[in-house]
Parts: sequence; structure tokens; C-alpha cells
Amino acid sequence: MSSSCDFSIGLRSGKLGEQCEAVVRFPRLFQKYPFPILINSAFLKLADVFRVGNNFLRLCVLKVTQQSEKHLEKILNVDEFVKRVFSVIHSNDPVARAITLRYCVTVM
Repeated sequence: MSSSCDFSIGLRSGKLGEQCEAVVRFPRLFQKYPFPILINSAFLKLADVFRVGNNFLRLCVLKVTQQSEKHLEKILNVDEFVKRVFSVIHSNDPVARAITLRYCVTVM
């Protein structure tokens, strides 16, 4: 489970490539450790990345969420998760809003 530290370091990195690499490694984490508390925490982190990231990172998070769809039912803090993701819908960027709508459809 020491790799969870690697995820945090990758997500906080200033380099887009490292952030994206950390994001796309989440499905393997979900398969290896399918515990609700871990999955809940990971999806909240992904929601934060979605909220503060650029459109490329948002697409990475969208793809990871689509790949990990069977684990969505293990999210415990649904309201907090939706609040973090849905805040992007108020963006002036139409691409960000479109990605947010696609993300919301994925998690429904």
C-alpha cells in the first residue's frame, strides 16, 4: 500500500504528465484493493483533480471513472463527490462544462 504515497506525490506534481500518470493508475489500485474506504477516498481525490485540473486531466479522470464504473457504488460521500465535480459546471470554459456533463452521465 506504499504506492498510495506515490499517487499523492504524482497528483500534487507540477508536471502534467506525472499527474496524468498518477490518475491512470487508479483502476489498478481499485482492482488490487477493492475496499470501500479506499475507493471512497480515491474518488474524492479524483474529484478534486477534476475540479482544479485542466481539461486534459478532466478527460483522464473521466476515462478512469468509466473504466472503474463497477466501483462507483462504493463511494460513501456521494454528496461531497458530486459537489466537487459539479462545481466545474459553472466554468466559463465550454469544453470544461461539456466534460463535466459527460462525467455526470458516467456516474449516474
